[in-house]
Amino acid sequence: MLELHCHTTYSDGTLTPAELVAAAAASGVQALAVTDHDTISGWDEAFAAAGLYNIEIVPGLELSTVHNGRSLHILGFYPDVNKLRNPLNDRLEGRFRRSQEMVDKLAAMGYPIELPKTSPGMAPGRPHIASALVTAGYAKSSREAFD
Repeated sequence: MLELHCHTTYSDGTLTPAELVAAAAASGVQALAVTDHDTISGWDEAFAAAGLYNIEIVPGLELSTVHNGRSLHILGFYPDVNKLRNPLNDRLEGRFRRSQEMVDKLAAMGYPIELPKTSPGMAPGRPHIASALVTAGYAKSSREAFD
């Protein structure tokens, strides 16, 4: 069995790369693509965990872009890391700016929160904001925060 589109806590997933590999192996997955949004930072941890579970890791990522005014996500597999390193750093900086703008807007609406601490290479997004809303007591769950 293959799973070719998974996210970790490095973008908007709920499991660390190691936890994702363990869950995939427990579900019978033999090849797992780690395709976080705009970051490849979870690969090393996934590769390390894969050896414990005899599961193949397919290195990938999900690039976010805009085409004709619409948000578009493109999956890529086995990318050339050397060609992506600088563009991905630019994308991560943009994600941090966008997340901080969301935090500022929420504060202006009376919902001050702190952007969760992030790991290097993590792509913060709306799930992290939702989690901060729950932590601050403004929502009971991430689903409620999104709603």
